[in-house]
Amino acid sequence: MTSDPEFTTTLIKMLGFLLLMAGGAAGVLFLFKRVTRSTGPVSGRQLINVLSTRPLAPKKSIALIQVPGDILVVGITGDNITLLSKIEDRELVAELAAQPAQPTFSSLLNRLGSKSTPDQPPDQ
Repeated sequence: MTSDPEFTTTLIKMLGFLLLMAGGAAGVLFLFKRVTRSTGPVSGRQLINVLSTRPLAPKKSIALIQVPGDILVVGITGDNITLLSKIEDRELVAELAAQPAQPTFSSLLNRLGSKSTPDQPPDQ
């Protein structure tokens, strides 16, 4: 079986064109990803941190989310995220922001529960 020189030339042209098209598509994809990529955190810091998450049921959980200046308690389901509460105790927010290790959800709730209300004297 001898190959026709015209067939070989056509095959080489077709493979070359295929490689050129694949390379062009890869280049366009690379540029698209590079242009549309998010800029990331400011100055290397994460602006949104998940402090703790506790599952409640399948596809349902509660989480403590730290955003600049606030800590939010959110309920998370399969198709919804709901703000449940906002921790407004500035001392607790500052303390949690300064902690390098992630506290457990139960320890945060215990700490919140042990805070005195305006009617009660502080614990000593």
